This record gives sequence, structure tokens and C-alpha cells, in this order.
Amino acid sequence: QALLNSYDASRGQNVSMKAAQVEGDFAEAIKASPANAYLFIIGEAFRDSQEFARAIDDYSRAIEIDPRFAEAYFNRGLARCYSGDVKEGLSDFSKAGELGIYNAYAVGKQLSRKK
Repeated sequence: QALLNSYDASRGQNVSMKAAQVEGDFAEAIKASPANAYLFIIGEAFRDSQEFARAIDDYSRAIEIDPRFAEAYFNRGLARCYSGDVKEGLSDFSKAGELGIYNAYAVGKQLSRKK
């Protein structure tokens, strides 16, 4: 997405308007199907744009809906670590690993060394 945004920006297109449109589309989809944890993947867009608090909120909502959603734990762990909350991020990586994302253990181990 970052590469597409750079390309669009180089062509004079307003990428912030596109991001707002995508966010609005996700909001409508969530209204239509609030129990669909996968719709909270919008958290990835917030994480990528360094809006970590919003990303963490979306991943947390996905986890409330589906407590076995391993990808949400993994991505929330990334967002927490990027925001400086490494301890909570490591906890999320551990849970993601328990739920089947085994490389989460390795990511957590690498980040714990950087603390």
C-alpha cells in the first residue's frame, strides 16, 4: 500500500482522500456485520500509517469477537511494540504462538532482546 500511495502521490493524486474512503467503507461494512472479526483488518492500515492506538483498538475488538483470532493477536503485538509497549506486545505474540502462528515466538524473542 505504501508503494501505491507513493506512486499515486507522485501523479498528484490525493492519497489521504483514498485512505479516508477506505476507512469509511470499512466502517459501513462493520455496521452491516459487527460480529465479523475479519473486518477489523482495517487495523493494519492504521498500523501501517503509524496510528498505533487506533490499530490496537481495532485488533482488540476483533479479539473480543473471536478470541481465537491468532492474526489479530500477532498484529496487535506488532502495533503495541511499535508504540513502545513491548511487554504487552510480547504477551500478544505468545498468545498468537499458542493459537498457531509459530513464528510469533521468534518475533517476540527478537523484540525482547531489543528491550
